[in-house]
Amino acid sequence: MSPEKRPLRHSLNSVCALVNDKPTGHKPTGDHVMDKESIKGAGQKIKGKIEEVAGKVLGDKELELHGKADQLGGAVRSAVGEAKDTIKDAIKDAKV
Repeated sequence: MSPEKRPLRHSLNSVCALVNDKPTGHKPTGDHVMDKESIKGAGQKIKGKIEEVAGKVLGDKELELHGKADQLGGAVRSAVGEAKDTIKDAIKDAKV
């Protein structure tokens, strides 16, 4: 990897660390609390888009493809989270 790509790769890794399992200390309130998977999936999709664009700009096909894979993984993770939310809501409604 060329030296000019290293700082960007390091920055992207920092974004990845923030997206993956770093607690914010924020506790959502109200009736509906999003599942962690939905939130992580959204973050993963954003991170993937950033990597994809950076890969295109830098001409780094590996980074571009990794970004696209992250976006797909994020979409799957979001779907799993939404399914969990739907199940939790159905159980909650059934108890009432």
